[in-house]
Formats: sequence, C-alpha cells, structure tokens
Amino acid sequence: MFIAGTIRGDTAINLAFHLKNCEGGYNIPEDVNFLVNYGHGILSSADLNGRIVSNKLTQLQIFRRYGLRTPDFYDIDWNRSRSYTYPLVARKYHHARGTEAIFIKTRGSWRKRTRRVNTRHYFVEYIPKETEFRVHVLGNDAVGISTKSAFEDRPHPHIWSRDRGWQQIDYNGRHSETLRDLGIKACRALGYDFGAVDIMLGRDGLFYLLEVNSAPRLNRRRRVLYCDYFRRKYNEKFPRRNGRR
Repeated sequence: MFIAGTIRGDTAINLAFHLKNCEGGYNIPEDVNFLVNYGHGILSSADLNGRIVSNKLTQLQIFRRYGLRTPDFYDIDWNRSRSYTYPLVARKYHHARGTEAIFIKTRGSWRKRTRRVNTRHYFVEYIPKETEFRVHVLGNDAVGISTKSAFEDRPHPHIWSRDRGWQQIDYNGRHSETLRDLGIKACRALGYDFGAVDIMLGRDGLFYLLEVNSAPRLNRRRRVLYCDYFRRKYNEKFPRRNGRR
C-alpha cells in the first residue's frame, strides 16, 4: 500500500507509519498494489479517492447540482459590483487553512483592496455564523465531528482558521446526526471515498456546506481511524486465505 500525499504535507507519511507494509509521500513508486490518494491530485489508478476535486469553486457548483445548500458564489467582476450582496469573502480556487481569504465588508472596501482582490478567483457570500463544524467521513460512515473554538484572545471574527485564532475541538451534540448525514452526502456528491467536510451553521439556523478536504490534518486518534479504514479496504481487495495473502 502507498499513501500519496501533498508535496508539502507530512500527514500521508504519518499515516503510512501507522500501517504495516505501507509507504507514504509525494513521489509514487511504479509497483504499487494499493494506492490511497491523500490530496495528491487526480490519480485515476488510485483505489481510494481516485479523482480529487481540488478546485473549491467546482466543489460548490457540484453541491448545488446535488441539491445541497451552500453560500452563494460569484465571479469577481467589478462591473457587477453594485449587484452583489455584501459582505463577501474573496477566495482562490485552490486553498488551504483559510490563509488567502479576504473579507470584503462593502463595495468601498473592495475598491480599496482592488489589487489584492484581483489575485483571487471568486467570491463567496459571507453568512454570519453560529459555529462551524468538520465531519470526518470514511466510506459510508461519519467517524468524528469537531467544532471551531477560539484559542486566542482576539480571533478573526469572520475567517475561522487555525492561523487566525481558531482550533478544532470534539463535538457530540444535538446537531450530530444532521452533520453526519450532510457529511456523507457531500462526499458522495464529489465521488470521494473519504474526506473531512466543513459545514457551517448560520445564525439563520441553516446548515451550509463549505468544502471537502481530501488531505485533512489529523490528530493521533483520527489517524488510527483513517488507517483502520485504509487497511479494511485493502483487505477487501486482497482477502486473506488460510492466514495468507
């Protein structure tokens, strides 16, 4: 088994360390009998997550086609700036950890940040949020849910990422079943075997799908869950016979 990870991340290597007869990294060997795509890209030969939808705008469009609720999204077009509903968040197609997000409160603040905003690819409607969740989906099961909690005195009020003062803590509350259902539906819409689904609960009481991460950071406990899933899928492909493969 080989776990193909991102060029900069080390989670794939850490996962491989927990599995027997497994390697992980960015450069994929030629003689791989079971390939796990952990955020590497489009790998049609992969046994798990063969096609990664890394373009986050495309993810939103797919969710909409499947009837799943998302924030509204728009092209970045100054000529249409009077027709947009503010606030907005400017995003890149490919992003991680929210570091590139630009909060645009008004049309005037867009004008002041024109040069920076023009380096982004699309707008997402900003919806005041009650909280934000992450649902870890492995196959047909949602194996863990976390919610965002501030760990700094002055976290960013609009962009909830670790680099801006927010961290993930375990969640098992009244929304758990709804979140599990949404997480599984999001992964199915994208054709993912596994992923970490980001979901927002707005102050309007509605849930919104934000994105699915194909290479999430994992604590030790979740690494074990992911490894158990990978091993189970490997054993389905290569069933044991009389204790031998």
